[in-house]
This record gives sequence, C-alpha cells and structure tokens, in this order.
Amino acid sequence: MRVLRRTIALSIICTITAAFTAQADLDFVVDVRPATVLLSSDTDDFEATSPGDPALGIGRDKEDAGQLSSMPTIRLGVGMDSEERKLYTNLSGGGGLLLNERFRSYMLMGDLAVHYKHRKNVSMGPHLSIIGFMDPEWHGDADVELDGDVGWLLGFEVAIGYDILFVFSIDYMDASFDASATAPTRITDTELDFSGVAIQFGMRGNF
Repeated sequence: MRVLRRTIALSIICTITAAFTAQADLDFVVDVRPATVLLSSDTDDFEATSPGDPALGIGRDKEDAGQLSSMPTIRLGVGMDSEERKLYTNLSGGGGLLLNERFRSYMLMGDLAVHYKHRKNVSMGPHLSIIGFMDPEWHGDADVELDGDVGWLLGFEVAIGYDILFVFSIDYMDASFDASATAPTRITDTELDFSGVAIQFGMRGNF
C-alpha cells in the first residue's frame, strides 16, 4: 500500500510539473508555516516499555508517541504566473521539524503547488510535498532506535492576499519509521507510523 501511494504521488507531481511549460512572470517565494498540526491516529499502535528499577520501587514505564504533533516549516522558491494569469505555480524547497513530547525528526522537503486564481487576491489548488525525515530520535527513558524515511504530503490549500498572503491547507501525510529496541526495553511494533491529517497555517511572500 505504501508503494502504491508513493507511485500515485510521483505520478501527480509529474503531471503538475507540466504547468511550468507555459509560464511568464517569475517571483521569489518565501513560505513560512509555523502553525502546523499533525493528527496521527496510528501512533497508538506503538508503545515502548522500560523495566524500571524494582530496588528503588520504580515500576515499568510505558511511553507512547501521542497522536498530536507539530510540524513547523520554512521554504524558499520561485513562483510563476501562466500567460493567461489564471494559474499560479510555485516550486519551493526548505526544511522543518516533526516533533512532539516523545519524538523529533529534522525534515528536508520540496513542494509543488498549482493555484487557480479565483480572484486577484484569492487563489486555491492542490500541492504535493516530498519529505525526507532525517535523524529521528525517541525522547524518553526507553532505548528506542529509529530509521529515517522518505514520505509525502498531499492536500489542498487556499492563499489570500497580494504580495504577502495568508495560506491555509488541509493535507494527508504519509510517513513511518522503522523501529528497534535494545534490551531490556520492549516495543509493541517495529514501525512508528506518523501518517495522518495535517492542518497548516502560515504566510507566503511573493517578491
């Protein structure tokens, strides 16, 4: 299923890239999304248990990743109007963090968006991000090792404004991490799945 979803994502990005073939005006784009929330229901399947210390009266400690994470990002790129000025396409790249109380991973990402201009100051359309998750870490007493992953995020966004725009999007993100534990720590699954629904809010400047 994960292979199928990624194949579909790559097909979409190839199709959208064709929009660059008839572009006229070029902008420099700065996109900042500090207020991004990710809801991942499948993280409940993963739990790490450390044995504690019976001599000190400390029992087993169970740790989980939690369903709610934040995902601030910043990207730089270029934006282009179509010749008819009905479509606005932007391609950007940057980085960010995926984090919550127990987990942290750095991100490198590229994003492609195509917006239809409903009005001069209102545009909307799909966007697709390819995300590399690097150096994931488990923060807790349990000794858990996590491997990096390449995931994707696909959704629909709305931008309101002129040169400085407010941007809101609702997306689905696919991301999971292979996990292993060092004894005596035990884990309930060999995969920590952060796939879920992301709600993003931020600002974009077109210069």
